[in-house]
Amino acid sequence: VVIGPSGPGLADIVFCGPGTLLWEWMPAEHRNVCFNRLAQAGEMDYWGEIIESDTQPADPQKWVGDIAAISNRLPALSERLARRDDTARSGDRPGRTIDALMGEFESLGDNCEFGLIQRNAEMEQLGLFRFAAIALDKLIEGLNASFAGLGDDGTVTQFLGGTPGTREYMIRESVYRIQYHSGLKETEAEPDAVLAREIVRLLFLKRKLLDDLRDGTKIWVWRAYNITDRARVEPLMDALRAHGPNRLLWVVAADAEHPSGTVERLGPDFYKGYVRRLATYEAAWDFDAGPWYDVCERVYDLCHPEAPAQQNAPVAPPATAMERLALGQAAPPPETTERRGWLRRLLGF
Repeated sequence: VVIGPSGPGLADIVFCGPGTLLWEWMPAEHRNVCFNRLAQAGEMDYWGEIIESDTQPADPQKWVGDIAAISNRLPALSERLARRDDTARSGDRPGRTIDALMGEFESLGDNCEFGLIQRNAEMEQLGLFRFAAIALDKLIEGLNASFAGLGDDGTVTQFLGGTPGTREYMIRESVYRIQYHSGLKETEAEPDAVLAREIVRLLFLKRKLLDDLRDGTKIWVWRAYNITDRARVEPLMDALRAHGPNRLLWVVAADAEHPSGTVERLGPDFYKGYVRRLATYEAAWDFDAGPWYDVCERVYDLCHPEAPAQQNAPVAPPATAMERLALGQAAPPPETTERRGWLRRLLGF
């Protein structure tokens, strides 16, 4: 494992050999997908995470990582490595990569924790509620009305959130009281341009959501920090079923009777998962990814009982060094030296 702060040109990669898990810390949301691609070209396992801090350094090019937040992530890092070790001992190659698994799920909101966990798994996908906050009753109301009125004139506004110098445009919608991140900093666009873009984006994502609901191929995810009463969540399942053959995963914090990673089947296509802890509304970036992966994998298997058999079917040779190591194949493929040489020339090392 190579651990370091995010820097210009993915500088930490110079310390990595094939099969390395590269764990980079960054002060804000990471949207540079090419970092993942560069690491893959070097046959590494890249894991970039937001480590925020309330401390604002005098130099805007520097930042102060929160040691408590880093400590909270260590169990997930250990679990990720343990899954690699389990694969190596068993001699089996997983039938699904973690990014493909997480792409089977889509968030219905409450906050952006699950969207960030998908990003942590290198899964980037469009979704109306991926980085959004919405109350459960307004979500149910919107589903029952097919989100009529969403994006109408005068219903969408923008405001700046965060600390001066790094503030982000936040979007607020008044019909269903949705609030979400635009992903744009105040220095990157003018307010009117942001608002125009987000109105178009909202209308597109609404259409996509309704199409996905009719298809019934996604496993929808709802998590709420303070909702543990099943009677409050049942109407959400009903609203989803009204659109098509949809499935719902409701995620709560683990308790004495339900350890982290436990999954309960509450009814046809209705599941309740337990994770070690949920991120708070104030710090959605401070999540615990490992238990989420475990819960999602168990729910996926329950939704696709044929999946375990498929995992034992012949598969193509693994593409990365980490996967080759899991199979006990120590020798790299012939093109490794050439690929790493190309990577170093590209980065100037």
